[in-house]
Amino acid sequence: MKEALKVTEKIQYLSDTREEAFKREEIPLRDAIYEEIFASCPNESKNVQFALGFAKFLEKKSIRIIKQDVLAGYPYHYGYNTTFPIAMEEDFDPAYRPDIELDGEREARDIMAALGLTADSKEMQDWNYFAKGTLTWLFKHWHSGHILPGYDYVLELGLPALVKKGEEALEKYEGHQKDVIQSMLICDQAAIKYIKRYAARAAELLQATENAEEKKYLERIYNSCQTISEGKPETFFDAVQLLWFLHELMICESIPSSISLGRMDQYLYPFYKKDIENGTLTVEEAAEILDALWIKFSANLQAYQNITLGGTDENGNPAYNEVTYLCMHSTRKLRYDQPSLSFRYTDDLPEESWEELVALIQTGTGFPGIFYDKTCIDARIRSGVPKEDAIRYGIVGCVEMGTPGEEFTMVEISRLNWPKLIGLMLNDGKDVWNHTEYPLMTGKRCEDIHTFAEFYDWYKAELKAFTELVARCVNLFDRMLPKCYPLPYLSSIMRGCYERGKDLTEGGTKYNNSAVNACGIATTADSLIAIKKAVFEKKLVTLSEFRDALTADFKGYEKLHHFVSDICPKFGNDNPEVDNIAKDLLNLFSDTVEQFKTPRGGNFVTGIYSVEDHAHMGMRTEATPDGRLGGTAFSNSVASVQGKDTHGPTALVNSVVSLELNRSTNGMVLDIKLSPQFMKTKQHIMALRALIETYFEEGGLEIQFSVVSRETLEAAQADPKKYKNLVVRVSGFSAYFHSLQKATQDEIIARTEYEKIS
Repeated sequence: MKEALKVTEKIQYLSDTREEAFKREEIPLRDAIYEEIFASCPNESKNVQFALGFAKFLEKKSIRIIKQDVLAGYPYHYGYNTTFPIAMEEDFDPAYRPDIELDGEREARDIMAALGLTADSKEMQDWNYFAKGTLTWLFKHWHSGHILPGYDYVLELGLPALVKKGEEALEKYEGHQKDVIQSMLICDQAAIKYIKRYAARAAELLQATENAEEKKYLERIYNSCQTISEGKPETFFDAVQLLWFLHELMICESIPSSISLGRMDQYLYPFYKKDIENGTLTVEEAAEILDALWIKFSANLQAYQNITLGGTDENGNPAYNEVTYLCMHSTRKLRYDQPSLSFRYTDDLPEESWEELVALIQTGTGFPGIFYDKTCIDARIRSGVPKEDAIRYGIVGCVEMGTPGEEFTMVEISRLNWPKLIGLMLNDGKDVWNHTEYPLMTGKRCEDIHTFAEFYDWYKAELKAFTELVARCVNLFDRMLPKCYPLPYLSSIMRGCYERGKDLTEGGTKYNNSAVNACGIATTADSLIAIKKAVFEKKLVTLSEFRDALTADFKGYEKLHHFVSDICPKFGNDNPEVDNIAKDLLNLFSDTVEQFKTPRGGNFVTGIYSVEDHAHMGMRTEATPDGRLGGTAFSNSVASVQGKDTHGPTALVNSVVSLELNRSTNGMVLDIKLSPQFMKTKQHIMALRALIETYFEEGGLEIQFSVVSRETLEAAQADPKKYKNLVVRVSGFSAYFHSLQKATQDEIIARTEYEKIS
C-alpha cells in the first residue's frame, strides 16, 4: 500500500495548524456550566445533574469547521474540578502538560459522606494513611479515566437507536434505575443535537463559498452529519466522522487521561471494504480521512489515546487488513506522539504485516507496542473473562487489556512503590527522603533480623500488607464513585448499561475490575540480592551500617557502592538467583491482589508497567541498596535497571519470561532500546524477528522498541527547541522528548542501547 504514504497539501496544512483551535479563555466554561446546573437543580439526582451539565455544555460549546477541514469537530480543553476531585491551578493550561494532583481533602469528604463513615473509622484510617502516602509517592493514586468506550457498538447501531433503547428502558424501571436511564438518555439526545449543530454550520459555509474544492469537502461533512444524527453511519467517512464525535464527547465528559479507540481497524474495515468495492472511495481518500483523524487526536493535549490493530478474529484467524496498514501509515507519515498504536501479534503473522511493523519501528517513535495474542488472551481469561470475549481484547491507555464497550476496569487507580518499602523497613517506618513517618505493618525492626531469610520474609510480609491496604482503599474510592461522580454519557455508549439500568460506575458493564500496579521491580530484586551479598554473605556492613550508607547517598561508602552497583547480580542478565527473587515477589503480589473483589462484582488484576512513575517515585525516594542514588529513577516496568543488562537482549528476555507474565492481567511493558544503525540491515531485522518470536514462545506478553541514539537524546536535552518534534518511547506510551521532566529524560538516556542481538 505504498500509494497511501503521501501527505496531501490539505493534510500538511491541517497538521501545521492543528493546535490553533485551542482557546485558553474557554477552559473554565465547562466547569462553570456544571456548577450552574448543580445549583439550579438541587432536587435532581446526581446522575441527572451530571447529564444536564453535559447537555448544557454541548449547547454552549463553540464549534469549528475551517475551509480546509476534512472532518468536523475539534478537541476542546477545560478544567475538570467539578466533575472530579482534582486540584487545579487557577491558570491551568493543558498545552503545558502540567502536573495534576487529586484533591485529597475533597476526596476524603466525599468518601465519608457517600459511605456514611466517621473520621475515626478503620476505613478512614486506612484512607488517610493511603492519602498521606500518595503525597510522597509511596503510593500512586489516580482516577478512572482509562477506558475503552463502546465506539464499535455505536457505529453498529447509530445514536438514534441508542435513544430508542433509552426510551424503551424508561418504561421498565422505577426509582434510582429510572434516574440512571434518564441521565444516559439526556446525554445521547444532547449528542445528536450537537452533531446537528455541525450540520447547520456546514450548510452555512456551503452557502458562503463558491470554491468547488471547498464545496466538495463541506458537502461531505454536511451529508455525513445529517446521516449520523438521523440514523447509523453508511459510509467509511460517516463511520470515521461519528467515531471522532463520540471521542470528542468523551473528552467533554470524562477525565481525558486515556480514552482509547479499541480495535479500530476491525470495526472500520466493513465500511472501507464496501466503499472500495462499490467505487465510492479510493485508497488515497481513505488515507486522507485517517490522516485527518490523526490530526484531531494529536491536538488533544490532555490525553493518551491508544488504537489496537491486528490480532485474531473470533475464529482464531489473522485479522490484518487494509485499514490496519492505513493506520500504521498515518503514524509513519505524521510522526505525532498521539495516537498510540498497539499491535496484536499472532503466530501466523502475514509477511506484509511484518514488513509494515518493521517500517513503523524504524521511524524511531517507539510505536507500536507489540502484544502477543496467546499470552494476552491467557491473561484475560485469568482475570475472569471467557475466551470468546478475551479474544476481542483491546489496549487501554498504555498496555492495559480490556473488552471494548463491555468493561470498566480502573486500570490506573493505584501503584505501589516497592523500593521505598525497603527504606521504611531500615528506618523504622520513617521516610528519610520526605521526612514523613509510615508505621510498618508487621511491627518488626532491623534489630530483630539476623539472616537474609528473615529479612526477605519481612519484606514479603510488608509487601503483602501494603498491597492489601492499597486494595482496600481502592474499594473505598470505588464505592464512592457512583454516588459522587457518575458518567452518564460514557455509560450510554457501553453495552448493557441501558439494559441493566446501571451507570458503569456502579457495575453497569459486563466486566468490572480494579487494578493494583507495581513499580520498581528490578530495583527491588537487585536491592534485596545486594543486601544478601553485602550484609549476610560477604559481611561488608551490618544492616544498620547499610542504612547509614543509604541515608548518606553512599557518600563515604564508595567501596560498598561499587560492590552493590557493579559486582552484585542484576536482574536482566539471565541470572536465576536474582531473577527468582523478582518472580517470587511478583507471584506474592499477584496472589495478594487477586484475593480481592470489587464492589461492582469484578476481580482485582495485576499490572507490572510503570508509565512515568518509575521516574516520579524515584525522584521522591532515597538511595536504594542496589546502588541507585537518591532522587533518580527506578527500573522501568519489567526491564532491568538502566544500563545493568550487560549480557545482551536475549539474556534480558530470558529474565523477563521467568516472571510468569500471564499473571500480569493488567498488562506489562518490556522496552528495548536499539541503535538506529541496527534497523538498517536485513540481517539485524531477521535477528529482531527471531528475538520477538522466541520471547513470545517462552511466554512473553508485550515488547516495544526505541530506535534512537544516546547522542540524539543528549542533544535534544541540551537544545529542546531544535528537537521539538522528537518522539520517544517512555513506558507503554510515546511522548515528545521535550515535554518530559528531566528525571524521565535522564532515565531514557541511561537505558542500554543495543547494537546487536546476542
